Amino acid sequence: MALFVNSGALQSLRSPPSRKCANRCFPTLAAAEKRPRLPQLSICTGPSCRGKSLVTTLRAIVPESEPYIIPAGCLGECGNGPNVVVDTHEPMGAYVQTHISSLNKAVELLTKLQFQVDEQILIAAREKEQGDDLLRADKELDAVLHYEKALAHVNNCDESTQMRVQDFTIAILCNSAQSSVNTSAYRKALSLVNNVIEIQPQCASAWKWKARAHEGLRDFNMASSSWKMWGKLSGKHDEAKKQISRFTGWRAFLLG
Repeated sequence: MALFVNSGALQSLRSPPSRKCANRCFPTLAAAEKRPRLPQLSICTGPSCRGKSLVTTLRAIVPESEPYIIPAGCLGECGNGPNVVVDTHEPMGAYVQTHISSLNKAVELLTKLQFQVDEQILIAAREKEQGDDLLRADKELDAVLHYEKALAHVNNCDESTQMRVQDFTIAILCNSAQSSVNTSAYRKALSLVNNVIEIQPQCASAWKWKARAHEGLRDFNMASSSWKMWGKLSGKHDEAKKQISRFTGWRAFLLG
């Protein structure tokens, strides 16, 4: 049986659809074409730089952070940090944005560069930032309250968002555990770090505060094994041995 095709229809199959037709028939494609290309942010993560936590926070509050927000090692100019290299893909090249030392400054930069921000996670990030500031000021009891509020905001998000911000949640839990250890709330600290280890067993920071918590509870066998795991994950084997010797030496002295 012969197949007859209308010449007009054949022409329409051969020719690409008009822009108007494409926008009407493929709205997602049209939106993608109109969407500006996001710049890449390379954030300083030197040994003593606060940019390490900045990477985790920005990746959490920006839903489509990959591959736009990345760690970059030490960028120098440490007195002006944390520093961010902004590559806008323009002919003029990249530039360095200095003094991104607060969440407000980071969000201001993100807004300027047209990044979309998850408002719920941003609220959690603000609570975490306040907790971090209080922890650095040795006000651990107040810090814990802000960490708890941050976790509550994360827990109110949908499951996919919670999975996306997992590293951010782990950072909150570890900092809260540190605050708990420093205020002798050892069992609470253990509960927090055990949650982290269940999510991410390779988190060295969790094992460190687990060791400290067990020390506080005088469970030196568990403290010793936790320090060993911390040494293995962090690569600081000698430091782990030094920490273990602090309480094994006392035990030998008391038993002797």
